[in-house]
Amino acid sequence: MEPFPGHRIEELTPSAEWSMNTCLTVLIDSFICLGNCQGQISVFSLDSYCRDGLLHCRTLQTSARSKVHQLAGDPLQLVAADSTGKIWSWSVGKAVSFDPVLKGVATNMNTLLLNTMVLTEFFICLGYGNGTMRLLCRDTGSVYCDVYAHAAALTAMAYNSSSQVLVSVGEDGLIRAWAIDEKQEECKVRGSCSALITFIRTGKN
Repeated sequence: MEPFPGHRIEELTPSAEWSMNTCLTVLIDSFICLGNCQGQISVFSLDSYCRDGLLHCRTLQTSARSKVHQLAGDPLQLVAADSTGKIWSWSVGKAVSFDPVLKGVATNMNTLLLNTMVLTEFFICLGYGNGTMRLLCRDTGSVYCDVYAHAAALTAMAYNSSSQVLVSVGEDGLIRAWAIDEKQEECKVRGSCSALITFIRTGKN
């Protein structure tokens, strides 16, 4: 397997301010999205990727004077969490169209505690350093439920759309599976996320 050449971030967007903890996500096999320390998300096209470089096709903005803390994406939507505690999202369309959906929805949670973020069909799932898992409606940003998922920091999550199961892992040494009822109308009211099973302890005594 022959790799394509790498690119220095500073060369891709010289005017942006970058740091070592730059956020990265890939959308629908067509875009690379990088978040920076100025609250901006640089979108690069993979369709035009060749040995000559990446095409910077547009820049998205979150809160001014903030840092893009987390990024998540799927074929329909890009979601960003910034350092002011706000959530932003854009629907992903053809011809490099990114239309705003959520415009700075406040989470009232310390974003610096946000360790992981994944998308399900109808929800934005946030995992925090205090063990809390929060589900937000993708369309409105309203809180669907808060779950005390782990006794220590929640460090990573993954979602399986076919089984509608969300898996989380925490510093308490537990891997847990959660059942999510993906019904769009339930975004309108607060709901719950039920634990299916605790799979395994990961090296904790």
